[in-house]
Amino acid sequence: PGNMFMMAYLGNTVLLGVPACAMYYRTTILDVVLPRIFVGEVLTKEDFIKMGEGGFCLNCEVCHYPQCFFCR
Repeated sequence: PGNMFMMAYLGNTVLLGVPACAMYYRTTILDVVLPRIFVGEVLTKEDFIKMGEGGFCLNCEVCHYPQCFFCR
């Protein structure tokens, strides 16, 4: 899930808001966004538009991300 994900910048601090339903899924938008934030990448609206094409994680038995439809 990621349809209710919120992100903002307050100076150099990244603020994230994740809905409670994310606790019930193995893979969420945080799996895509956090690594990019941790390396110092500044995400823009355009970055999220590009991620919107893929859709939901299919919860495959063995994860093949990023070679799947999730957030591609």
